[in-house]
Amino acid sequence: MHRTLVRPLVTLSFAGLVAACATKPGDRPQPVVIQVVNNLPIATGMTVYITSGPSFKQMLGFVNGGDSAEFTFKPYSSGQYYRLLAQPQLRRPVISERFNLIPPQDHIVYWRLFQNSIVLFQKAPDSVDLNNPAIGRRVPPPPAAASDSTK
Repeated sequence: MHRTLVRPLVTLSFAGLVAACATKPGDRPQPVVIQVVNNLPIATGMTVYITSGPSFKQMLGFVNGGDSAEFTFKPYSSGQYYRLLAQPQLRRPVISERFNLIPPQDHIVYWRLFQNSIVLFQKAPDSVDLNNPAIGRRVPPPPAAASDSTK
């Protein structure tokens, strides 16, 4: 009887060890830096959120009018599509285009509110001229969907 209990436990322990070793740290989504420039003509403070689909919305923080702020976000899985949302008090929000983080390592998301432009970088922020519009991977607008009510 002792042998029949020990063998399944050893097998399960070995399978758990193999699964743990198979997951490399580089496979997990890494934190993403999100830089928001609040350059709206009328200086208004904004609460910034990141959303994905109808059920995920996470507050990143607050950016004052005429200022910029940097936030860190850890994606819950790689390959997801996201939108940024800047919500002023008692006014309509600014909603970004959809973007994805593939691969999720070393990304910097740069969002200018007035232009409502998202640029994705894969370099360190101090090595990139963020004011140069030719740098980075611009996010093309997604195909227009008849049921997309976020615009």
